[in-house]
Amino acid sequence: MTLKMTPIYVDGSKTESCFVQTFIVPHDESTGNAGEYIAVIDALCYCLSEDIRNVLILSDSELLVRQLDGHYNVKSPSLIQYALRVWALAARFNHVEFKWIPRERNLAGQVLERRKKV
Repeated sequence: MTLKMTPIYVDGSKTESCFVQTFIVPHDESTGNAGEYIAVIDALCYCLSEDIRNVLILSDSELLVRQLDGHYNVKSPSLIQYALRVWALAARFNHVEFKWIPRERNLAGQVLERRKKV
């Protein structure tokens, strides 16, 4: 039996994070990497609130994906808190998978790009 996963596209900038089912969440972080993590946290919180328990997180941040799937260590002290929060949230799901996708396929990234032009 194939596990039905809900795809969630995530992206972040220095000032906003986004996950598609398209929600834009302003924040006060100073790095794009922090914005990426905040997008994942916001997406996972949303999925929990909607009782979605099998999630595929799609991101164009290779660093984020590799850190969250354990291939890279989280070395930045400022990102460790976010990674720990993501892993704590992920433990509440049946299945969470993190997958890298090219920037042009990231719907959340496209939303943030459009917002810059407005």
